[in-house]
Amino acid sequence: MVKYFLDQSMFRNSWDQVFAAFWQRYPNPYSKHVLREDIVHQEVTPDQKLLSWRLLTKINRMTGWAE
Repeated sequence: MVKYFLDQSMFRNSWDQVFAAFWQRYPNPYSKHVLREDIVHQEVTPDQKLLSWRLLTKINRMTGWAE
């Protein structure tokens, strides 16, 4: 089962700060349910947007409707 979603956020920080925070997201000691993060595709668009396709391997329970 695959879930597809789109998320857009506007950050009021510099590009360097946002990019550094993005790369430091996982591993995170407070997110023990996330085992790994695999980046499938990444690109910077001509209008300076970072597009990223990621797969997260998690160990927490499935939602009730999926069980």
